[in-house]
Amino acid sequence: MELSAKFTLPRTARIIIQTVLGLTMVVSVALAVVLFMTPLFVVKNIQVDGVQVLKEEHVIKVSEIKPGTRLAQLDTHAAALRVAQLPRVKKVRVSVAYPSRAIIKVDERVGVAFFRAEGIFFEIAADEVVMKSRVKPRNIPEIVVPNPDKASLQREAAVKVAQRLPADIKEKVKVIRVDSAAMVVLVLRDGRRIEMGSPTRIADKVVTLRIVLSQEGRVWNIANPELPTRR
Repeated sequence: MELSAKFTLPRTARIIIQTVLGLTMVVSVALAVVLFMTPLFVVKNIQVDGVQVLKEEHVIKVSEIKPGTRLAQLDTHAAALRVAQLPRVKKVRVSVAYPSRAIIKVDERVGVAFFRAEGIFFEIAADEVVMKSRVKPRNIPEIVVPNPDKASLQREAAVKVAQRLPADIKEKVKVIRVDSAAMVVLVLRDGRRIEMGSPTRIADKVVTLRIVLSQEGRVWNIANPELPTRR
């Protein structure tokens, strides 16, 4: 003998469920119409946050976000990818804020040193991304290496040292000269020279550097931080 059971919702419950589903569909359609087929919720303001060197209008132009674009149709990922192509941009996020705002949040790269090539100034970040500068950078050292606009062991050594120097020492350094990756030379703003050797044990060499800067002597070699020598 086979037994079967059939469960049937009460008529009132069926009516409630059908009503809820119907209202959900109506609301969804209405929301889609508002978002995609009416002039409401379109881009009226484009906000750029986080820029220090970049111009807001340039970031907006590169993003290709246009006023009048429906927020629901704005491809924030594509806009962010376009802005991320700017060398100065380390990180970027594009979002929308209803009813009418697009927001571009930028984290800029910071130059740790600069160089000159063909009469133009370029900043270089810790990750060796090169950024054109409108003016001669201040408060960061100039790196002097062969072909500074091209990646090389010498440029890598100079950037590594520039990145690791404490701010109070870096501001005293005018030039970081690297003719070979085994000899990094700091030329201070007062004319003194510090021969650091290879870009290794930088923390130890900084400790020694602080000591020799308080001593007499125009040229110091701290390649071996335990045995600095004066010339």
